[in-house]
Amino acid sequence: MPRTPLGSTHYLLAALPSRVTRETCTMAVRRRVLLALLIALGAALSLARVIATAPLLIALGATLPPVAVAAVLIFPGRRDPARFTAHLAAFMWGALGAAFLASAMNDALSVWVDAVAGEEGARAFVPALGGPIVEEVTKAAGLVAILLLAPGALAGLVDGIVCGALVGLGFTMTENIRYLTLAALQGGSAGLDRALWVRVALGGFTHAVFTATAGAGLGWTRERLPARSLWVPAAVLAAAILQHVLWNTVTSRTIAQMLCNPTRPGGPCGDAPEPAALIVTIPLVTAAGLAPGVLGLVAAAVWAHRRRRSMVNGLSPRSIRATRGPAKEGHATMSHVIWSILTGFVVGLLARALLPGADHMGLLATSALGIAGSFVGGLIGRLINPPQAGTTFHAAGFFLSIVGAIVLLYAFRRMQ
Repeated sequence: MPRTPLGSTHYLLAALPSRVTRETCTMAVRRRVLLALLIALGAALSLARVIATAPLLIALGATLPPVAVAAVLIFPGRRDPARFTAHLAAFMWGALGAAFLASAMNDALSVWVDAVAGEEGARAFVPALGGPIVEEVTKAAGLVAILLLAPGALAGLVDGIVCGALVGLGFTMTENIRYLTLAALQGGSAGLDRALWVRVALGGFTHAVFTATAGAGLGWTRERLPARSLWVPAAVLAAAILQHVLWNTVTSRTIAQMLCNPTRPGGPCGDAPEPAALIVTIPLVTAAGLAPGVLGLVAAAVWAHRRRRSMVNGLSPRSIRATRGPAKEGHATMSHVIWSILTGFVVGLLARALLPGADHMGLLATSALGIAGSFVGGLIGRLINPPQAGTTFHAAGFFLSIVGAIVLLYAFRRMQ
């Protein structure tokens, strides 16, 4: 007799012996979904009261980007009530449960460390280590609750990444309301503009990346099931905490120093940061800080996709690689390199034509500019509008490649 997959509600209902039992179980599922929706509605109303007290620009800047990205992640599962409810609950847990609980715990931790090690010790310990541990554990608790209450919504590695990202987006939304308000009070309209650019536009996905990492570990364990894999969620949660610690201690402090723009090292802050720092340096620092987590999640998602496809075809990933000849792989790699150079050269020429000026750039420099712009813009284009399988030209990726090359060309001129 085949083993019943965990979380397969429809299979379990079909296997029940009587129609009455099946109808009773179906009603129980519907009641659970309705209860979850009512809880989510109450949470949404509570969050709406918090947002309504903030100025309009702060409320829009803090809510629109994470809500828009969350809607993109939730939309594909709209036809599955259990999955839709779990995704909505994940976002609400991040926005309300995790955000407010972590804030209260961080405050309590600050008071305790202040009493033990003094004010300087609290300022050093809580942002660097205490805060990341509290926030990541609090956010991951919501993922564990989803795994226990709705296991079908977290049935694999990719599901874990999605649920974790939703928790992180909700957390970011609530956190940004506080940070944007503080920036407006301290720096006025200019400080708010800088905070919207740095925290929302550039750093709006930090918590999503951290919690998606923890969710990937839970999803992998849920998919693999054996007891020896239970150490994986703990190890991956530790990796999420490490990312958060490095972000707070290295990336965030570097960005804060650039925004402060002191007249001398260790001195008071200047009037405003340099435009080149806002447009070029800070985005590069942000990308470098998020790159390890993003690349790890992309690699994990690709591995999960290939593994699932190989299981459907009855082949292991190793056997699939064995069927590919080295000559074909080398030919494909060389073709990809040649195509990237040609495309990069065209993109570089288009960028220089759209942004004319004296650059003194030769063939290699123009190609390098286009390739770099193609890499950044093409990656964003694939995330926004994934290309169809087998296509050789991606319009959105090509357009954003030109935009990326223009940005890099402008940065190159600013540094000359």
